Amino acid sequence: LKERIVKQEPRAGWQQEVAEAEKLGRSAVGFIGGRLRTLMVSERAPIIQRNLRSGRLDTKRLWKVGGASTNVFKKKTEGIYEDAAVSLVLDNSGSMRGYKSRMAQALMTVLSSDLDKLRVPFEAVGFTIDSADDPRANQGIRTNPCILNVMKEFDEPYRRVTHRYMWPTMNMCRMTAELPAIQWASRRLAARKETKKILFILTDGCTENNSWALDSAMRKATKEYVERLIRAGVKVVGVGIMDTSISSYVPDFIHMNDLATFPTVFYGKLSKLLL
Repeated sequence: LKERIVKQEPRAGWQQEVAEAEKLGRSAVGFIGGRLRTLMVSERAPIIQRNLRSGRLDTKRLWKVGGASTNVFKKKTEGIYEDAAVSLVLDNSGSMRGYKSRMAQALMTVLSSDLDKLRVPFEAVGFTIDSADDPRANQGIRTNPCILNVMKEFDEPYRRVTHRYMWPTMNMCRMTAELPAIQWASRRLAARKETKKILFILTDGCTENNSWALDSAMRKATKEYVERLIRAGVKVVGVGIMDTSISSYVPDFIHMNDLATFPTVFYGKLSKLLL
């Protein structure tokens, strides 16, 4: 399962392409993104408990000292927010074109923008594979590497790498091989110090390599690897883009048939996981 890691170079008109994608996503999300930011800020904020019998003296309650009440102390506690790191793994195969690609690009840009504003560390990577011309492919052997299109790494500010959020140029022969991408993302996610680790897998199908034998083996291996991640405490969520195939190996699954389902379905799931 070889990997070829690439990063998009700026192309002519990339600013307009990415801006239009984010505008499309923002129009779909509406007020949901703002509500998520408000929830995150409130969960992070410290809580002041007042009218206590012990603790630090609360100057706002000093007027009670002359009376019978002794509840003039306060205590500051941290919010219940748990820090989280997020990995986004996106299908870049040939079937992801037309409305699917526009929906995926809108989703990725607006989601990345919101996670960046929330200061939630995240990575985003696309995956695909060139179809095998080697005749051994029919015997279950794949010689072409999985192409990992790194859109953003954990330590990179989103606004400095927006040119990588262009939809990659591809042809009809690009296939699907999510297992190497999941392995690459999970290794980097596991190295993070955050309490919660969340992995989203967005695809419109399942493994396809021009070989029935190899496809069957990789689908089984992907299911087993996802089960291992879940047992290790990683929250793995499958996002089916106009398709439900990914539900066969990712138990926690949501279906997105159009952008109208994005704010309630996807952001609803993200809110529960982050908070």
